[in-house]
Amino acid sequence: MHPEDREVDAEHLRRLLAGEIDAYQLQQRCRRGDGEAISVLASVWLHADPAGRPRYVVRQLVELDERRRAEEQLAWRATHDALTGLPNRTLFRDRLDMTLARLGRDPGLAAVLVLDLDSFREVAERFGNDAVDRLLVALAGRLSSILRPSDTVARLGSDEFAVLCHDLGHERDAVRLAERIVAGLATPFAVGGQEIVITASIGIALAGVRRPQPAESLLRDADRAMRLAKQRPGTTWDLAGEAVSDQLAERLATEAALRRAVEAAELHALYQPIVSLREGRVIGVEALARWEQPGRGLVMPADFVPFAEETGLAATTLKRLTALGVRIAVDDFGTGYSSLASLQHLPISSLKIDRSFVARLDLDPGDDAMVTAVIGLAHTLGLDAIAEGVETAGQLARLDALGCDYAQGYLFARPEPGGRVGELLGQDRRWQ
Repeated sequence: MHPEDREVDAEHLRRLLAGEIDAYQLQQRCRRGDGEAISVLASVWLHADPAGRPRYVVRQLVELDERRRAEEQLAWRATHDALTGLPNRTLFRDRLDMTLARLGRDPGLAAVLVLDLDSFREVAERFGNDAVDRLLVALAGRLSSILRPSDTVARLGSDEFAVLCHDLGHERDAVRLAERIVAGLATPFAVGGQEIVITASIGIALAGVRRPQPAESLLRDADRAMRLAKQRPGTTWDLAGEAVSDQLAERLATEAALRRAVEAAELHALYQPIVSLREGRVIGVEALARWEQPGRGLVMPADFVPFAEETGLAATTLKRLTALGVRIAVDDFGTGYSSLASLQHLPISSLKIDRSFVARLDLDPGDDAMVTAVIGLAHTLGLDAIAEGVETAGQLARLDALGCDYAQGYLFARPEPGGRVGELLGQDRRWQ
């Protein structure tokens, strides 16, 4: 089924399974095995056993004729932008109405972002309409690549776009998206044989249980926030009025402080040795970030590392480090931000076994399923396995028996400044 048709179908299917309707019929788009898109009429109903209990869903697809295809093409043009192929304002409003209706039934959070390109008129006057049309098509493709498949990006006007994101976990996720869009636009576009960088001003409006409002009001709030962002030098996005909660404001302030900390050299590194279980000696160190904030003292990693991870800036930098010879490991694998998805787009060389799994090896020597699983996954993917938080000789022996490659923890050394860890490396100490 075509991605743009899935949400409507899912809503009807939900009503069918809930017993609100007995069957439904929709015109949809599907693809044949050879990739050709076809129009179909889908008829869906529940099949019950002799006792009347639903057993499974029956879906019947009938390909529509050429006349229907022509009608569908006309309908598509009525709901999509002819140049970019993106949904237009009509379709965007329809999807926004559906999202708001769903939020009225189930708790959740959604965001509307309105983007307006900066200096667009000057670009058009400089390069001409044909070149600008190609730029808008490229821009539409780039925006679509930044978003999740379930999100909607639409073209509202000549240089104005809108984004609808639902199922957000937190208000800050909308801000992260705006920052990803800004970062995505930083890569130059080819226009008229030249490379230019397009910037945009973004307004954000949030919708959820605490802030029910109609679609037009959300769009108006996002548009107003966008215009405020455009009026403030150095500002790329703004949140609509009351959308900023105290918690979000505090987190955004911490992020801003963290960015300043990088420029002010308030961050420094400690190093914790990593021991090879095969050789029994230190073969490298893990670099650990520490933040000494003036007036606040030492900021614990748990209070600021998540901000750095969430900005999405946590892939280009890693690739540059890899080019320098630094090896990258996924920390606390299986928890938090560390997931299988990380292995697909980051230059990973190792998986780190979370300390909570290592600690269980002392409590119950037979409770090694998670450790065994992570080691096996790492080796299957051609990666090394590093156990963190090793504190006892018993843990070390068990990890060695399970085939773990490396270990680190207080059994070997605590995180130390560069000079002191250099002394440890010079000693070439051995562990059994």
